[in-house]
Amino acid sequence: MVAINSNTMNNKGNTTTKMIMAFICGIAVSQFFFSMSLHGDNSHCDEHMLLDGHVMVNSKIPEQAESLTRTLADAASETTGGALRIPQPSPTDPPTRSPTASPIEPKIEPAANIVQTAATTQTNGPEIGSLTYPAFPYHRGVYPLFFNQRPSDFDNRTYWNTEDKCRYSSAWLRAAASSPTQEGGVCRHDNKECPILVHTELLLKRNTSMVDYRKEQLPVLSFLATQHESVKMNILVNEQDHKNPPAWVTALLEHPVYKHRIQLQYWTVDTMDSEGLPDNFLPAFKHAFENLAVPASASDVRRYAVLYDKGGLWFDTDHVYLSDVRPLMGYDYVVVADRNKLNNCAIGTHQRHSEMMKRILHQVVKTYENKNDGKYYRFGPYLFEDMRKDKSKAMPFGVLNACLFDAWGGHAKNQPWWWDFSQKKASKRHMQFLQDRTGPFAYHWHGLWPDKVIPTSSASILHKNYVVQLGLDPEIFKADMSEVDWTPFKDYNPYSGETIPLPESYF
Repeated sequence: MVAINSNTMNNKGNTTTKMIMAFICGIAVSQFFFSMSLHGDNSHCDEHMLLDGHVMVNSKIPEQAESLTRTLADAASETTGGALRIPQPSPTDPPTRSPTASPIEPKIEPAANIVQTAATTQTNGPEIGSLTYPAFPYHRGVYPLFFNQRPSDFDNRTYWNTEDKCRYSSAWLRAAASSPTQEGGVCRHDNKECPILVHTELLLKRNTSMVDYRKEQLPVLSFLATQHESVKMNILVNEQDHKNPPAWVTALLEHPVYKHRIQLQYWTVDTMDSEGLPDNFLPAFKHAFENLAVPASASDVRRYAVLYDKGGLWFDTDHVYLSDVRPLMGYDYVVVADRNKLNNCAIGTHQRHSEMMKRILHQVVKTYENKNDGKYYRFGPYLFEDMRKDKSKAMPFGVLNACLFDAWGGHAKNQPWWWDFSQKKASKRHMQFLQDRTGPFAYHWHGLWPDKVIPTSSASILHKNYVVQLGLDPEIFKADMSEVDWTPFKDYNPYSGETIPLPESYF
């Protein structure tokens, strides 16, 4: 407050002085009421509000909080029969400020500082399996950016694929997975109801003039090198490869340790598990699958059926796994990428026969019957967009930042471009990105299968070092043992400013 001495104004008065004093008085009064409105009653606890990748510490006016609670409760009753649980503060929660604490200005905290908050402020959230929000648990005021029921076009266009939000979401997911008080949503190795399973598919080509063998091996080798032993990989293959796999696959299937972590599956519609689906669904689905206008769409439809059968996560074949994917387990999600399009390059569901996958399978049949126009993405991004825009039904999945799985467009710092991954000599920043365990969970190189892997490229360096790390036979896996060792990059933080001495001839 500003003290005003009335003696400073003479009896004759001075117009200018009076105006200045009145202005100062106005500012003082405004500061007083702003302080009161900001802090309110000291009995109300601070909440964390997200603001562009940061956490805003602010207070909630009781009437506003009560109104918001009523609104959310009404919405839950209308859409899910009341399945949404509104978090309520515990009566034992300590106050954030003592009754005598002096008012403080609102402050902005960097997103990196809220990881512990995410792990310690967990409360009960949406009921797992509900239609409106079937997967993500709720942490009071802290959540992956825009992981909401139905993102708007503006959300998708503007906010998803940026570096700060990508790292914020990955930090939240890892904090949630490591929280000892986590009540739901995250799979653990001892949770028998939640599949710890990653699916992908390989068309194992023995003609090396078509596909470089290292590109075929990298998804499997990176999985074994980066994932916890409780996580299993289910690899979809064709009938020929299922009966007679290549030598490197056989070596893994016969390995005393790795044989328990990978398996091959030859999937057909006839082997599909239709439990929980209507009796008339399977014939319609089989007809749609066998008559797809675009053969590539079969991969889209096949992954949905396998996820319905088994649950778990799906990653496209052309992924390198960068870090433990268990923080992604137990959630229902797709990703958003490529100019406002939901994408299935990485997709997850919290259990087998989930409501999410059931709805998607029904949408496949509906899309085939109504819109089988031969468009390449009809059963991928367009299918999800149709579900997102259908306001008559709750959207049965959430949406995660694509940069967690796909560094497309340079939205993840230091990521190599698709063609640089195998076609150019590795740079320090590329290797730093590929060894970072705190950011994206995987790197998607977007096919480019005919391109050969050149020596000293990121792909070649990774391949050799995965073979060495896993203790595999270099001859069977055709590893170039003259490649640079990646040891200087292990657990390196590219954001620390630390420099690493490396042979400049390689970079």
